[in-house]
Amino acid sequence: MRRKSKGPTRHRTAFDGLLLLPDGRGAVGDVEQLIRFVHRVGDRGEFHVRVAVDAPGANATAVDITITRCDNGSE
Repeated sequence: MRRKSKGPTRHRTAFDGLLLLPDGRGAVGDVEQLIRFVHRVGDRGEFHVRVAVDAPGANATAVDITITRCDNGSE
């Protein structure tokens, strides 16, 4: 069953900063440790990561993750 959209969802930023990925992989999981997603985003290095959710805390049902490689330690 498909969920009907209630119009545009405004996501709130949960994290916006730099992360060092020693092996170039990013991992996302839920707090109950039921789901884990690992994806190689590039070679090792520093990445700007922004994580946004539709609702903060335990009520979140959607997440949006943007990963951008930093050049020479800056964006």
